[in-house]
Amino acid sequence: MLSNFSSYGFQDKDSFIEMVLDSEDETWVYYWANWHGTLKANGQEIDVPVHLASQYVDGKVVELHDYYDSAPITVALAEIEKANNMPVEEKVIMEAIDKVVKGWNDHDITNLKSLSIFNIKRITNGTTEINNIDEYEGFMKTFVTAFPDFKVSSDKVDFKDNKIYINWTVTGTHNGDFMGNAPTGKKIKTHGFSVWTMDSNGKFISEDAYYDNLVLFNQLGITPPSE
Repeated sequence: MLSNFSSYGFQDKDSFIEMVLDSEDETWVYYWANWHGTLKANGQEIDVPVHLASQYVDGKVVELHDYYDSAPITVALAEIEKANNMPVEEKVIMEAIDKVVKGWNDHDITNLKSLSIFNIKRITNGTTEINNIDEYEGFMKTFVTAFPDFKVSSDKVDFKDNKIYINWTVTGTHNGDFMGNAPTGKKIKTHGFSVWTMDSNGKFISEDAYYDNLVLFNQLGITPPSE
């Protein structure tokens, strides 16, 4: 299993160790910690809480019990295997979406620029707001400046022909100016749906995004703009 990870180990933060003598005068050491690993295949980070119970005799471990939920690792490895078995076209599409999500989470437009035509459009709730990649970069800066920990996750992805359908979730903390509204320190979490369209060359030409702006403003406790 460990061969699938580029790095792994127990985290010192919040770890706890306790040594006890039981009713039979046996020495036991109990260890609680978080195990953290990074997968080689896709850079995904996995955290697993672990509890170890070790019996010591003359300074040596003679019995060891370990308790942890292996599901996060099993699921992640299954997803990698599934991705490796995808048809080539599907893999290309999924890799493109992963790059766009990574670009948002890295607060870097580079990935989207490389995957899109210059005159990419973004339509939000039926209204065209963006007409080229430079405007899209400004749009991204608005959010990552207002929410320095801004993160996007793709909850579900489907595609047919040249269209990709994504259910996504956005989170962040309002620690910067947002459309003229001073930082509130409040957290946001909102869900949305986007339809990305590709041309015959595999480049993104548009994104149709749908989400409830009012949810975001209500979470911040601020008044939505009149326009």
